[in-house]
Amino acid sequence: MATEPEREPTFEERLSELETAVRALESGEEALDRSLEIYEQAVGHLKACHEMLGRAEEKVRILSGDGEVDFDPEGGK
Repeated sequence: MATEPEREPTFEERLSELETAVRALESGEEALDRSLEIYEQAVGHLKACHEMLGRAEEKVRILSGDGEVDFDPEGGK
């Protein structure tokens, strides 16, 4: 029986994992080796989130049609 390929975590799942890693590292309760493992995983999540945001930004640029995107949450106020 063929196994299904592992699905890619969503942005929200990766962000949650990143937040969990930050809390664990900030607590200072983990051993050095475990802290390094957590840090390595967190860097991977951070890079993936950055890539996902870049793709989303590009998609917004394409959909806006002008190539310029204003990400000001205040709407320029």
